[in-house]
Amino acid sequence: MGFKRRDISVTASPHELIVKATRQSKRRKRARKRPVMVRWTEFHNHDVYRRVELPDEIAVKAVVAKFTNGLLKIDAPKVAGKQRAA
Repeated sequence: MGFKRRDISVTASPHELIVKATRQSKRRKRARKRPVMVRWTEFHNHDVYRRVELPDEIAVKAVVAKFTNGLLKIDAPKVAGKQRAA
């Protein structure tokens, strides 16, 4: 099972994008074996952290992230008129 929209955060700064996603799943099970009943609960944490350094400055206020059908698409336009430092 993948992430849902509420599990994902995207942070932008002029030269980087950071994507974080966290999901916790929980499973309970009971097994009846005579004369003892066995019960347990399992917790699993699924964390993703990606930091992408960008070669050119982006317009932070114009960054748009869309999550559709399990796919995260981030549009981060460059700042107009800025050139990459050599």
